[in-house]
Amino acid sequence: MEFHWIKPQRPCDIWTYSDIAPDRTFRHMVFAYDFPSEDCIFRDVPHYFVTAKLGEAIEASGLRGVSRRPVETRLSEMYIQSYAAPASIPQVEQLMVTGVAGTDDFGLQHRLLLIVSDPVLALFRHHGLTHAEVVPYDPDYRIPTPAELLAGKRG
Repeated sequence: MEFHWIKPQRPCDIWTYSDIAPDRTFRHMVFAYDFPSEDCIFRDVPHYFVTAKLGEAIEASGLRGVSRRPVETRLSEMYIQSYAAPASIPQVEQLMVTGVAGTDDFGLQHRLLLIVSDPVLALFRHHGLTHAEVVPYDPDYRIPTPAELLAGKRG
C-alpha cells in the first residue's frame, strides 16, 4: 500500500474566534471560513479539519489512526465583507490523528505533516479533494532547519 503527504489549503481562521488558554491550547475551537472552498479537507497546521460529510464517511469506512471532534463552524468577518454570507456553509470537524505515519491509514510525520494511505486518498478524492497538494510519502523526509531554509537547502 502506498502513502501520501496531503497538503490541504487553509481557508480558515481558528485563532480569532476561538477561546484560547494562556498556554495556547484551545478551550473552545472555532473554525471560521475566510474564503469559500470546495475542498473536503483543510489545515491550520498542526490542526486538520474535514467536512462533516467526509468525517461520517471516514468513520463508516473503518479507517485506522483517526477520530473526529465537532468544531463550531462559522464565517469570518473578512469572508462576509468579501463574499457576502451564503445560505449555508459546510460544517467541519477536527481530525484527531493518532496513527503512525506510513503504517496506519492516518498518521502525522514530525507531528505536523498529514500522511494518509491509498484508501484515504481515494475517499478524499470521492468527497471533493480539489485544491490540496498530494506528494508521495517519504519516510526519510525531515523538516529543514531555519539555517537550511535561508541557505536554500531542503530536507
